Formats: sequence, structure tokens, C-alpha cells
Amino acid sequence: METRGGILLEEKEGIYKDRDRSSQSPGQEAKEARPDPEVTARPTRRKLTAEYKLKILAEADACATPGETGALLRREGLYSSYLSRWRRARRREPRPL
Repeated sequence: METRGGILLEEKEGIYKDRDRSSQSPGQEAKEARPDPEVTARPTRRKLTAEYKLKILAEADACATPGETGALLRREGLYSSYLSRWRRARRREPRPL
């Protein structure tokens, strides 16, 4: 056992563990450290409404300075190809996207 900065450390398999910070037994630590093996079959996709798309297009069209459109896309978690696709659909059809 070793002490660093007034904290008692215990060496196990070459790794120092802080015994003062953990009040759990080593078995409990190992269970909590393992990642959840459950994997969802497929993440759920976002469903963007026509109102949302038109709002984003209006904001993107209002962007005047360089980088402003990129900031909008990052904020909303969108790709620039979405804007292209939505603009094309807006020109083609007068009805909602």
C-alpha cells in the first residue's frame, strides 16, 4: 500500500485505486464499470415537420456573413445537403415539404 497526498492507495494488478473515494466493494466497482451490452437494433430517426424545414430555410436565407449558415447547421444538428434538398423541393412544389 502506498500513500499519496494523504490518500491511502491500494495496488491491484498494477493499477492504483483510491480507497478513500470508494466505499463499495471491489466486486460492485467491476459491475458498474462494465458498459451495458444491450444495443438497440436501430436508433430512432428524427421526423422533421414541414414547418420546421421552412423555418430553417428562412433562417438560412437570412444568413449574411460567412460562417453564419454553418453555425445554424451545427446548432440544429443538420447537414448542408438537407438545405439543398429542401430548397430544391421548395422550388419544385408549392406545397409543404
